[in-house]
Amino acid sequence: MNRGLADWTRYGGVGLSWVFLTGALLYAGYRGGRWLDARWGTEPVFLVAGLVGAMVLSLVALFQEVRAVTTAMGQRDRSPDGKEEEPSSPRPRKPPPRK
Repeated sequence: MNRGLADWTRYGGVGLSWVFLTGALLYAGYRGGRWLDARWGTEPVFLVAGLVGAMVLSLVALFQEVRAVTTAMGQRDRSPDGKEEEPSSPRPRKPPPRK
C-alpha cells in the first residue's frame, strides 16, 4: 500500500472515531444532565456540566489517540539500527553544480 495513502487512512480513522465518540459523549452528557436537573430541580446546572464534561473527555481522547498514532508512525519510520529513514522525495535530487 502507498505510504501516503496509509497515513491518510490512519488519520481519517482517528478523525471518524473522534467524531462518533464526541457525538456519543455529548448525547450522554445532555441526557444525563437533563435527567439530573429534572430530578433535583436545578434547571441548567447539570445540563451545562454534562456538556462541558463531554467536551473535556472528547478532547482528552483525541489527544491520546493522536499521540498513540504519531508514536506508532515514529517507530515505523525508524530503521532496525535506530536511525531515522529519510522521507522519500517526489523529485529526484539534482547533482551539485560544477565549478
